Amino acid sequence: MANIRKALYDHLIADAGITALVSTYKSAPAIFNMEHVPHDAKAPFIWIMPGFNDTDWSTKNAPGRFAEGNIGVYADNKGSSAVIDDLSEKIINRFRRATITVAGFKSVIVSANGPVPAETDKQTVGRIINVRAGLKQS
Repeated sequence: MANIRKALYDHLIADAGITALVSTYKSAPAIFNMEHVPHDAKAPFIWIMPGFNDTDWSTKNAPGRFAEGNIGVYADNKGSSAVIDDLSEKIINRFRRATITVAGFKSVIVSANGPVPAETDKQTVGRIINVRAGLKQS
């Protein structure tokens, strides 16, 4: 569901507190909404992961969808996870009771849960945040 990932990206990129904590990539904050993070991206960065689960959430009066997926937060392992823990908390708070704009839908519910540790190599630390959005067709 590309529309929801684009909406999440737009919501994150609009927060100066979040963009200040990530590196830059090609003159933009390192927040990625693509299949893979570019191999030359520098940490810390945020990755809106592909593969959102899209479930019917229709009611008697309106069609709808419920989308659920993950956002990864990664940084170089320098012996502390303070940077990604702070960034993760800012992302979670950004989506608490948020309204996002998704083409063709009205956001009804947005929530973020976590973070949980991400599987990484020894040079990287990461966290995964689960994001859920209930959407009604407009």
